[in-house]
Amino acid sequence: MRKHGERRPDGARFWSYKRNKMNELVEVWITEAAFLRCKERNKNSHKKKPQKYRDKTRRWAQMFPDLSAEKRDRYQNRIKTQTNLSHADRLKIRMIYKICRRISKCLQIRHDVDHIVPLYRGGIHHPSNLQILPARLNQIKGYKVPVNMCRGNNLAAYGDATGSVAQ
Repeated sequence: MRKHGERRPDGARFWSYKRNKMNELVEVWITEAAFLRCKERNKNSHKKKPQKYRDKTRRWAQMFPDLSAEKRDRYQNRIKTQTNLSHADRLKIRMIYKICRRISKCLQIRHDVDHIVPLYRGGIHHPSNLQILPARLNQIKGYKVPVNMCRGNNLAAYGDATGSVAQ
């Protein structure tokens, strides 16, 4: 998938995707001048009514809590994707965030999506490296690597039977 603002060799900028009459996904490319005009117009409209856009963002976050949690993590620089994820992997990650939210809601205890091998320690943001932990346990774990990972056991579970973690 292309990113907003990506350039083509002829100078056109990518704006977005849209569906045509045949319901096919097509790319929308605009000129550099049009791109800059739209960008400036959007920036100015946000300055005029900042509260309106804060409310709009909050409503979006309430409508799509899984996407907003993933976006928040990425924004806070916790998630640095070092691999090109397939569409299926992205859906799995989204499902993990959704399950985490449901668990938190059912048990009335906040849960977090945690990286088994932390990004800080060379882990990757991939479904095989994600787990759901209670928030308190996630805080205790921090950016430590689980003991069984240090011992060479490639287990997805957190810690060993005693719950200790490597320093």
